[in-house]
Formats: sequence, C-alpha cells, structure tokens
Amino acid sequence: MPTTLWRMKACVRNYHVEYVELEKLLKESDIITIHVPYTPQTHHLINASNIKLLKPTAMLINTARGPVVETKALVKVLKEGKLLGGVALDVFEGEEALIEDAYLDRSFSSDMLQNSLLVSYLAKQERVIVKPHNAYNTRDALFRMLSTVVENLRAFLEGKPKNVVHDH
Repeated sequence: MPTTLWRMKACVRNYHVEYVELEKLLKESDIITIHVPYTPQTHHLINASNIKLLKPTAMLINTARGPVVETKALVKVLKEGKLLGGVALDVFEGEEALIEDAYLDRSFSSDMLQNSLLVSYLAKQERVIVKPHNAYNTRDALFRMLSTVVENLRAFLEGKPKNVVHDH
C-alpha cells in the first residue's frame, strides 16, 4: 500500500477523520484551515461560487498559498457580514507587490495590484488577522528543510523520489 494511502487510513482510524467533498466540508465546518500546495487545481479552491456555502459564523484560515483563496470573494462575504468567526491569513494574493523590496522595479498586473489593495482593506477589518508567512524561520525548521532537500535529492538520484506533489 502506498505510504500516503496508509497515512490517510491511519488518520481515519486513529483520529476519527472523515474525508468529504469540498462542498460538504464548507457547509458543515465551523473552522476551515487550508493546507494544500498551490497548483492549477487549487487556484481559487475557495472562490466566489463556493465561499457562499460557509456558515455565517465560520472561521477561515489560509496558511497554504495566497491564490488558493480568491481575495475578491473573501472581501465580498466579509462585507455581507459572514465569516463572523474571523479570517486568518499568513498568505494572500498579490503579497509580492506588498512585501518584497526586490519587486520594486517589476511591473504588476492590474489583478495583482487590485488584490494587494483588497488585502490592505482586509487587514483593517476587525475579524481579520494578516500576519507574515514565516513559520519556517527558525534554526530548527531551516535545518529540517535542508535535511528534507538532501533526503529528496538522494532518493531522486536512487530512482525512488520522495515527497512528490501530484496534480490530481
């Protein structure tokens, strides 16, 4: 049995996890926390169509990648008085236009700039927390990341890649 499948079954068994379709998850959950890689399939995973499914009192946390959550849709539901549980973001669309000095001489699309402005709006909202995405920024975490890179390279060179992200 592939390791990923084995881990999923262990989670179901040991932690009473239930895997459900995204629509059911959004309708029934009080807290939605997002932890997915950014791929074409996860772009705007939370979007104008499905964000309406959230309970009015739900909380949304995105620590994945900014474009996984459609910023315009998030602003809209907050203005409608939903997501009373709050929103926590350590990533957001258009973040490179706001946080990276290296991007000062780069031109940005109008969508990216608009998303940056929307995030400025979000950051001022009472029920929104916007913090930097830097959980990795400790000596131990950096060492683990470096060790993982070395292990991945060794495994790849041996023809047994590890930690492969699949687009499904």
